[in-house]
Amino acid sequence: MMEFLLSKLWMIIAGLAVMAAVLASFGSLDDRTAEDGTMNALAATGDVLSEMESCPIGTTVRLSPEIPSGSALRIGNGSVWLVREGNDLMISCSAKVTALENGEVIPFVEALPGQSITATRASVDGTVVTVVQLEKTELSSSTAATNLFVSSSVL
Repeated sequence: MMEFLLSKLWMIIAGLAVMAAVLASFGSLDDRTAEDGTMNALAATGDVLSEMESCPIGTTVRLSPEIPSGSALRIGNGSVWLVREGNDLMISCSAKVTALENGEVIPFVEALPGQSITATRASVDGTVVTVVQLEKTELSSSTAATNLFVSSSVL
């Protein structure tokens, strides 16, 4: 009788160990799926920048990919990367990109969650490049509110 109870006890312990291993594998599968989605968003951003090479001067595109909280999206010459705790993700792109901030050339542009980056085809020093810069959303929403106020007061 004692052997019977011990065998059942060991069977329960072994079953719990197998169950823990299966649940842990499902948890890592979920993390891998989220990582694939983030890599796809970065690749799509790199593809847009590469496609800008064939656009005429003056073309402007607003880039606002889904950025996880606690991380930042950086775009520099030849790469798009997601800076975060742990491993950073990087995608290479073939686009010739010039990053600007307040009219000055900088190594990269960095956007936090909720911010956007604008990419514009322009001629810089006689060379046609894609200029990326952080979108000034506070100014554009203020201008829109001012325009709305002025147009409503005219009516």
